[in-house]
Amino acid sequence: MTGVLEIPDEPPRQWRGLVAAIVGGVACIVVGVVLARTFAVGGFVRGRLVLGLFVPVPAAIAAWLLAVADRLRTVVTAAVMIVGVLCMPVAAAGATPSPARLSAMVDDLGLPGATQHEVRIGNGRCRPSCSEVRRVSTAKASSFVKVSAQLQGALRVRDFTVRLFSHRVGAPTVITAENDKMTANFELRVVSLAETRIAGTFIAKGPTPAHSVG
Repeated sequence: MTGVLEIPDEPPRQWRGLVAAIVGGVACIVVGVVLARTFAVGGFVRGRLVLGLFVPVPAAIAAWLLAVADRLRTVVTAAVMIVGVLCMPVAAAGATPSPARLSAMVDDLGLPGATQHEVRIGNGRCRPSCSEVRRVSTAKASSFVKVSAQLQGALRVRDFTVRLFSHRVGAPTVITAENDKMTANFELRVVSLAETRIAGTFIAKGPTPAHSVG
């Protein structure tokens, strides 16, 4: 009819591929963020790499495939990938270290002694419990006093608040430590004049923004 404005029900054919690419890319980003937060991917040992595989990479692939042969295919794909990368901190938010990541963090502390036994429990989601590493080490060729001093010094360098508890003769020396990422408890026992046994328990804090690895 004359004078009646007709509104198309769907975008022109030349824009359909780009619209589908944008919608599909954004949908992949949303799904990737949800999955990453659900499984605490940001707390993995190579968390950033895994987050990339969860968020921007699938989104870019979806955008590229859905754009088909449009002349703006590359531009849209790049834009979707950039948005995905910018959303990675959101995907990592709230993720505390996984048991493997926590173990690697403990390795980086540079504590004295060689690890003899280690047990890992919990997970980065803190359901039902946060990541925990229990480690037994032996320090040889050093006196008990030197090992204790090295342990406390290594912790303080990493911004731990350290407390040393007095003990009766024959009982192990107890040291507790805490920083913004974990709490640690140690029992040091004399095995011989030149050997000290160290039993340590490390528990990741979380999940709160302050304790997140994201």
